[in-house]
Amino acid sequence: MNGLNIHFRPFLNGHVDNTQQSKGKTVSPEFDEAMDAMIGKCQEILYSRSEREVPENGQFSNVGAKFRIPDTSNEALLTVTYDETNPKTQRLFKVGVHHKNSDQITSEILKNGTKQEILDYLKNPENADIIKKSVIGLSEYVDKHY
Repeated sequence: MNGLNIHFRPFLNGHVDNTQQSKGKTVSPEFDEAMDAMIGKCQEILYSRSEREVPENGQFSNVGAKFRIPDTSNEALLTVTYDETNPKTQRLFKVGVHHKNSDQITSEILKNGTKQEILDYLKNPENADIIKKSVIGLSEYVDKHY
């Protein structure tokens, strides 16, 4: 995925702006189940890798997990990285979506905080719905704009 251009969608007052998501669309139970399973697995993988690979302080290489979004040509990327404005202690958890025929990735930050705060966010199963809504909204945005 080297050479991708990154674009951010709005992240307002700590909440993801998914107002455009799924307008007039019905999501099948199969799609929902597949997304839940993939996101749950990615949360586990990302938690485990972040626990080992993300330092408490300083810069580090991105830690990520990805999956193909069902019924689309898009791929979701869940990433833990450092905050460039405060790389000493701040970490970011980002969700991004990439269309297979584009060099663009559109992403949004779902959580910023210390390493432990990011790990706690990833470990909390209740956050899977927030991640899923973000992935769906970003995927629709990518389909519309790329």
